[in-house]
Amino acid sequence: MDDDFAEALKGSFKNCPVEVEETLIRKVAFGCLCQEKGMKLTPLNRLFLSVLLSHSSKVGRVVDLGHASLSKLTGFSVDQRRSQVSRLADLGFLRALVPGVTGRYLFGSAKSQYFLNMGHPAFGENSRSETLLVGRGFAGDEDWLGGQAEALFKGAREVNQLVPGIVKEEGRSDVALRKVVRFERQWGLKRAGLEQGGAGYQQLSDLTALFKDLPLEGYISYLQAKINEYASELLSEFQDQDGLQLLEVAILAKIGEELVIGNEPGAKAFKTAILTASQRQAERARLLLDGVKKELGLAEGAEKGGDTEFVILPMLESHPASGNMLTLCVSSSGPSPLTESPYWNIRLTMGWGREYCISTAESQPDSSFLEEGMQVVCGLKAKAKRYPERASNADAIIT
Repeated sequence: MDDDFAEALKGSFKNCPVEVEETLIRKVAFGCLCQEKGMKLTPLNRLFLSVLLSHSSKVGRVVDLGHASLSKLTGFSVDQRRSQVSRLADLGFLRALVPGVTGRYLFGSAKSQYFLNMGHPAFGENSRSETLLVGRGFAGDEDWLGGQAEALFKGAREVNQLVPGIVKEEGRSDVALRKVVRFERQWGLKRAGLEQGGAGYQQLSDLTALFKDLPLEGYISYLQAKINEYASELLSEFQDQDGLQLLEVAILAKIGEELVIGNEPGAKAFKTAILTASQRQAERARLLLDGVKKELGLAEGAEKGGDTEFVILPMLESHPASGNMLTLCVSSSGPSPLTESPYWNIRLTMGWGREYCISTAESQPDSSFLEEGMQVVCGLKAKAKRYPERASNADAIIT
């Protein structure tokens, strides 16, 4: 690997600015990372990781690197790429992978999303200071057990079957009508009546028709990852009320560009529903962040220092007893009070008015088991394996 290779990585996409420090990419490519004994990267591992880093955001999200581009840059076959993904997951460099999907009306040909661990100890002085805030206890009956994406998918299919009967008053029931009204309220849709041919009927019919023939498998995890992405953006951009409204308008346009194919009749309602889901997810992440700040005695706005950024990671697990989990990664270029502890275990309870509040928030010295659990859920590992804890710095140099 030479300088020409590094330049090729940087220029592989015209609209893909390199956010990760070039020094780190070179360290990976040329084998100059610190790593524990027995955990060395091979030249092929380094090639694959350096390609991912060259297309990554500062916080480790890779969204614009498709299979064709990966093959062109690395020369790897599908099986070889899977092997490299598995190896990077074993070593703790890759936190999660959300496979891409293909849809006719929604998503189009969407690329896979990779989530790198930018706080890995092997990155040495180029390692970002990171902590994981894990909130447990969000109610499954509100967003099903798979988060907002599953609730939207399954709720839309249910409403798609209920609306025609309600409009024609055939088998109409208060239960069915309440379900439809709840769906409208849940996703920020305007209530406009269900008379035949009316605006309300057409809005629901157009929106729910988009989900009618989409398979659940794969599409739910991808849509949830996009909702998390928009929610992270809402959380990262510190705005006044006017600025927040402008940001939400920009995200609406982004949803239309990234998720809707063509000018489909249900596009407007779909964009509204996704923005509503993103706002809810951002509110939940903000609750975790505020809880940790309170526990640490930090003032309002303490997270604004430096270049602190946030990324909501794929869900670790769901359980009917414990509810949904939300994992927020807080990342900054240097140490900060928020990132002193690698992991915060936060338990939530629901109070009056269905408002969540934090019951306990405990800091933990190690987050590696969380990382491994996430990898298992995302299909990167059949069984979790230990990898170096963040606190341990290595002496060996990869060659």
